[in-house]
Amino acid sequence: MTKKADFTTEEWNRLLQAPVAAGFAVMLADPDFTGILRELKALSRAFERLDVPREAEELVGSVVADLRAMSERKEHIPGSEDFTEGRPEEIRVRMLENLRGVVPILAVRTTPGEAMGFRVWLLGIGRAVAEASREGGFFGIGGARVSEKEKAALRELAEALEVPLAAAA
Repeated sequence: MTKKADFTTEEWNRLLQAPVAAGFAVMLADPDFTGILRELKALSRAFERLDVPREAEELVGSVVADLRAMSERKEHIPGSEDFTEGRPEEIRVRMLENLRGVVPILAVRTTPGEAMGFRVWLLGIGRAVAEASREGGFFGIGGARVSEKEKAALRELAEALEVPLAAAA
């Protein structure tokens, strides 16, 4: 199994950014004030509660442990400053680009099963965020479980991660 020590510091930081980028890439596709709090909560819970493909459990566990420790120390993820400047769509595009950059890192540093499992986990985070609140309607009543913009964002996320969209269903 691949360990943190198998990655350069820059590569590991990219892996730490990836779960946040996956969630925000979907969240920013259809920003909605009433739903954003639910989506942020879903993003934080997804790190811990999502089923992780067996092949990637150790790698995902290491990433989540580092993110948890950084959160407790109130540290930001190195390199994540790039995700905070600009309009939501500009930020979303940069996040998707970051995720595209994770794919070759995983291909070089992990086994094929670990790489796919990690990427499926990231897509699952995006799906959890998309399903966190109803879009449209009035104060969450009515509306769609996943908006058309969020569906499009999930397709883009799956494409960036090179994972079939159905893998995170």
